[in-house]
Amino acid sequence: MKYKMIEWHTIKIGKIMEVTEDNFKECGVTEDQFTDWLIDNDSVDPEVGDRCWELSASWALNIEEDTEWVSDNKGTTEIEYYLEETL
Repeated sequence: MKYKMIEWHTIKIGKIMEVTEDNFKECGVTEDQFTDWLIDNDSVDPEVGDRCWELSASWALNIEEDTEWVSDNKGTTEIEYYLEETL
């Protein structure tokens, strides 16, 4: 007999990111603009917001990462089963 089992997990990943002065210059935003954008994305001009997103997504360096499997911590994982004929 074959069947499929699907496990649903919740994972929380915290990342410490670093942006250098050169990164700010390359993207054309100031540290103050980026800080404002981090606090409230809508608080900056949309064009500046686009450059801040680019800085965050492409230039920032992940220097530390913390992974927490929330589903393991709560002591249960949600599981679904499917019979072979429904696969």
